[in-house]
Amino acid sequence: MRIAILILSLNLSNFLNAQELVVVKAKKAFLAEEKLKLGDTVTYEHTVFIKNNGKLELSGISSKNFFLKPGTHQIREEHLNHLELHKNHDSIYNEMKLIGIADCNFNYELYSEPIFGSVRTYELGHIEIERDSSISEYLGYSYFAEVNSNEVTELQIRWTNPDQEYDGNYFVLVEDISEDFRELISTDTTQINFDLTPYISESVPILIFNIIAEDCRDSRPAAVAIRTE
Repeated sequence: MRIAILILSLNLSNFLNAQELVVVKAKKAFLAEEKLKLGDTVTYEHTVFIKNNGKLELSGISSKNFFLKPGTHQIREEHLNHLELHKNHDSIYNEMKLIGIADCNFNYELYSEPIFGSVRTYELGHIEIERDSSISEYLGYSYFAEVNSNEVTELQIRWTNPDQEYDGNYFVLVEDISEDFRELISTDTTQINFDLTPYISESVPILIFNIIAEDCRDSRPAAVAIRTE
């Protein structure tokens, strides 16, 4: 039994050491004396150095890319911390892949119109999240609700699907402002009651929602602001 555990441990260690991370973006980043560039690979055995005003972005087994700032970095230690930090996000992403909604590319109808000498194209037919009468903007996301955490701990989310014949399930994807996935909720209705209590406890100021149907039709991201007064 001990031999089996030892072999398993060694195999896991070898697997991790062999993990390759691919360079997505690099500026003033070096592996030994070699300057890193797009498409290069590093492994857990490597140490990289990033000069002042430099940066390094890597992709690997996590669904979220790995970013490094100036300094000396041991890839193994820092990437394992990255995986731990984003394990809930990766778990939800893997669940979405199994369902078939992780990388949706729905065939929306397109509408174009001239605006100030150029042409802007819009997608028609998205699922619509019901919004409050007053809509504000924050970092490109439209609020559909704003709540006072001292008064409201549950939010009702409702939406409409332009495909009136659709009878499949919906998935409510919840993200924070860092675009980390927090929850994936399945329902066969067009509304849910969403518990805000855990996010109020964490002092999360903004949650972003996206409604996704099984056929990959989705809503545009919409946010709820959680205010504490």
